Amino acid sequence: MTNWHTWHAKPTTNKRKKTEAISSTDPSQFKAVLLTGPPGVGKTRTAQLVCKALSLPYIEQNASDNRSRITMKKIEINSALLTDHYQAMNQHVLIMDEVDGVTGNEDRGGIQALIELIQTTRIPIIFIANDRQAVKMRTLISHCYEIKFERPSFLNVKSFILDICSREHIHILHSSLDNLINGCNRDIRKIIHSLNLYYKESSSTVSNVVNAEKALSTSSFDACMKMFSSSNISLIDKTNLYFHDSSFLPLLIQDNYIRVVPSMTSERKPIGTRQRIELISKAADSLTFGDICSKLNFTNGSRSLIGYQVSLSKQNCYYLKSQ
Repeated sequence: MTNWHTWHAKPTTNKRKKTEAISSTDPSQFKAVLLTGPPGVGKTRTAQLVCKALSLPYIEQNASDNRSRITMKKIEINSALLTDHYQAMNQHVLIMDEVDGVTGNEDRGGIQALIELIQTTRIPIIFIANDRQAVKMRTLISHCYEIKFERPSFLNVKSFILDICSREHIHILHSSLDNLINGCNRDIRKIIHSLNLYYKESSSTVSNVVNAEKALSTSSFDACMKMFSSSNISLIDKTNLYFHDSSFLPLLIQDNYIRVVPSMTSERKPIGTRQRIELISKAADSLTFGDICSKLNFTNGSRSLIGYQVSLSKQNCYYLKSQ
C-alpha cells in the first residue's frame, strides 16, 4: 500500500497472462489486493486498520449491492473521479466488500467489470470475499494479490473472548463459553454479537443464544438430512426445519428422496425391494400434491395452503426414514 503509487504511477490497460498472474507472488505486479476467508475473521476490519495506520482515507463499497454490470461500470467511472473528490488528499483507497456476491447469474459481466476497474484504476483497491471457491472468482483471483484469512483455533478464540469479558466485566461459565464458541463455529463477530444479546436481554440464557445461532448457521442441506433422519425429531422441529428455507428445501427433498434407504420403524432393518418401491410411490404422491399446493400459493398470492404443503413434505420424509 505504501509503494502502490510508485509501482503504478501511470494507468495501464495491458492485460497480463493468467498463468503469469497466478504464479507471481510479487505484490508489486498487482494493482489490487483480494482478502479471502470465512466470515467473521476480521477481513474488513483489517483493511480499515491498514488504511488508518498508513493515514490513507478510504471509501467502502459493497459489491453485492450493485446487481448489474451497468452499475459496476458506474463504480469504475466513480473510482476514476475519486481523486477529484479528494483534491486535498493525493492518496486514498477503495475497499470493495462481498465481491463474491456478484458471481451469480443476475450479475453476468460483474466480475469482468471489476477486472476492467483493476486495469484502469489510479488508486489501490482492496477486494474482500468469503467464498474464494466460486467458479467465477478464479478470474478475479488471477488479477489480484491474494491474502488468505483462516478461521482461528478454538483456544485462540476463547482466549480473545475471555479478554473481552474481563475488560467488560462480563461473568460467564467456561462451559457456556465453550458451547457458544462451538455454536457460532468460531465466528468472532457472531460470538461478540451473541454475548451482547445475552447480556442486554436479562431473560435470555446462553443456551438460548447458542440454539438460535445454531439454527441460523444450519444449511439447507443439513436441514434436508435431518428431515429424512430416523432419529426422534418432533413434528414441530421438522416444521421449523422446513421454514428454514421453504423455497429451496422442497427442491432438495425432491432431488434426494429416491436415494434414501428407508428402514423399518420398529426393527430398524432395511426393508425389501417391493416395500421400498411402495414407500417411494407414496412419497412421490406426497411430493406431487405438495407441489400443487406450492403452485397455488404462488399463483394466487395466497398462503392458505402453506400448512398442507408443509404437512405433505413432512409426510414424504416420514415414508422414507433413513437409517
